[in-house]
Amino acid sequence: MPHEIKQHDTLPVLRSQVVDDNGLPVNLTGATLVRFTMRLYGATTLAVNANAALDDAANGWVKYVWQAADTAAARLYSGEFEITLPAGKMTFPRGAPLRVLIRPDLNNT
Repeated sequence: MPHEIKQHDTLPVLRSQVVDDNGLPVNLTGATLVRFTMRLYGATTLAVNANAALDDAANGWVKYVWQAADTAAARLYSGEFEITLPAGKMTFPRGAPLRVLIRPDLNNT
């Protein structure tokens, strides 16, 4: 199921829980950097490449606070979080990317 937001909105914040292969939360305590990247579904050029944040590190939660330009075009996007930990970098999700659906705003504002 895609994360959904309306065109031109900046709320709700995009939250995702990083889990291991058994579906258990990954403890992200000690992470030094969290980034969110997003591109138009099927494209190769990034539409978003920005800092994200830990939301609840011990339980694997990360978040991205939308900027107005991020949701300007109503389309389907692929996204992922990149987390830098003391032991190295991990990308989540590890399989298929997150699907982000930006739905058209009826008044286009």
